[in-house]
Amino acid sequence: MSTPKPPEFLRPPPTFFTDRDLGRLAFPQGLRAAGLSVVTIFEHYGIEASQTVQDNEWLHEAARRGWPVLCCDSKHRKRRRPAERAALLHGGVREFVLNGNVPAAVNVARVMHNLAAIVAVCSSPGPFVYRVHPTRIERLSLER
Repeated sequence: MSTPKPPEFLRPPPTFFTDRDLGRLAFPQGLRAAGLSVVTIFEHYGIEASQTVQDNEWLHEAARRGWPVLCCDSKHRKRRRPAERAALLHGGVREFVLNGNVPAAVNVARVMHNLAAIVAVCSSPGPFVYRVHPTRIERLSLER
């Protein structure tokens, strides 16, 4: 007999991976202050290397480690590039797209307001992409 999954509110949030476009300090620090575990692209690859690592490479790495990705909307639009699209689809990336045109504190608030929903969908395997709105998350199509 299999063990049932615990209720969503008992499931701890995963460690999240943030891309360079969300910034090196304010956004990840805000999430950590709220109690979340975060690995930034800068911490994982080093500041210099993080500027040149290709998106398809870090997408594969995040998926391999089981880290859902937090990125901004410009990154999602770039997923039409063949190498990045392949990394997203074949790597099983779990991606959450935030607004890159608002202050870090606004995006932190959006993540925290939607945390229960984010954690719930993270219990499913990728690939998937969700847009994080102020009060809800919305699944985006992976079709071109």
